[in-house]
Amino acid sequence: MGSSFYVHADSRDGGPAWAFTRAELAAALTAHWPGASVADSVEGWAEILVEVEPGQWAELSYNLRGRAFSFEDREPWSAPLTVLHTVLRDLAPDVPVVWWPDFDAVLEPFDLAADLSAVLDAFGA
Repeated sequence: MGSSFYVHADSRDGGPAWAFTRAELAAALTAHWPGASVADSVEGWAEILVEVEPGQWAELSYNLRGRAFSFEDREPWSAPLTVLHTVLRDLAPDVPVVWWPDFDAVLEPFDLAADLSAVLDAFGA
């Protein structure tokens, strides 16, 4: 079984949580990628599938209760990172964000103020 990455609002010091709804998330995704799909899977989870570029797919899950995104540790990471960077800048641009791999859970900043190439570089993508 492979590893996963998680992306969540940084609420360690009482910071704000994401307030967007599943419907708002779906609307933001389809505004940027008209063919994007957001499907409910198991209770409390939404499965996201986006063709970011021709032939380059992003597959993510969003936990509606825990308000965390996850995606598999499968390169290229640029597709899911592009989706996250884009929709979080639309839906929660002022909320600090962190990411971490499930194998060590060390929180790293996910800088929404930076341009996408800087985010990809910081992530190692």
